[in-house]
Amino acid sequence: MVSILVPVSEQKILQCSATHLSGIVYDPEGLEVNTIWQLDGEAIGTQLESDIPALQPGMHELKFIGIDMESHQAETTLNFEVLADVDCDKMGDIWEQMQDFSSANPLDALEDADDDGLSNRDEYWWKLDPHNPDCDGDGIPDGEEVNQGTDPFVPNLELIFLPLIMR
Repeated sequence: MVSILVPVSEQKILQCSATHLSGIVYDPEGLEVNTIWQLDGEAIGTQLESDIPALQPGMHELKFIGIDMESHQAETTLNFEVLADVDCDKMGDIWEQMQDFSSANPLDALEDADDDGLSNRDEYWWKLDPHNPDCDGDGIPDGEEVNQGTDPFVPNLELIFLPLIMR
């Protein structure tokens, strides 16, 4: 039996990032098992864990194969996507274009478009709107919420006051 632990099926990875592979193999008879990783049909490694260099954008097929000493074979396959990140700033090009950032300028990742205390790269990672300093509308800037360990998508109800209506 074989299983791919990392990456997960349909995972999205940025173009300039190395990809970590991790698999597990089990032979119910207790025999030693040799493993083979294949990426897009080509063998790329034989260890249970490995890092592969950055890949080109697009869909990729990853196969993990286990072969025991009696030549019994098991395999599993998954697909994952590499997203374009031409300037290697760890923000996907499509997202940068949607936010009116430059996919050719790596320095825009360090800027803070909405002055909320989070860099544009952090906004990308958190899936926040980099042009809205308070995505949940609770009066606390997103950067402050992240630093406090609260969720910038969930309003802090302790700070929202509702008027008391008496009859």
